[in-house]
Amino acid sequence: MTSSVSPAEYGVSESNGFLPDAAPLTQLPGRFAEWDAIGSVLPKHLAAGRARELLSNVAPLDPGALTGQAERERAMLLLSYFGHAHIFGGDVPANVCPANIAVPWHKAGGPHPPAPAVGGCNPPLRELEGALTH
Repeated sequence: MTSSVSPAEYGVSESNGFLPDAAPLTQLPGRFAEWDAIGSVLPKHLAAGRARELLSNVAPLDPGALTGQAERERAMLLLSYFGHAHIFGGDVPANVCPANIAVPWHKAGGPHPPAPAVGGCNPPLRELEGALTH
């Protein structure tokens, strides 16, 4: 029996396999520049034990203003890193993710959001793909 299922239906590229055909965004539109700025300094704050302090000031922007899948994926990547950094970025894991991160994180997934967690290896693969093409 021949299958008429397209690999694209499952997010698989004919030429790149599980990596996307187009390079992922490295920045969100101007309104969301704060998220990119926080993402760029987050590793230093994690190393210094100040991630929760930094993340408590993340503006709870409405991801409904994002246009297109690429922008939603970039927002999900940043917000998932923020959420995980807040939970695990202290001496003792936090019990909750604050609303200024959790609410936009959930909304960024669109009408059928993925689970609010870094799923499998997708974000690291997208970052690797970006690094390999530059």
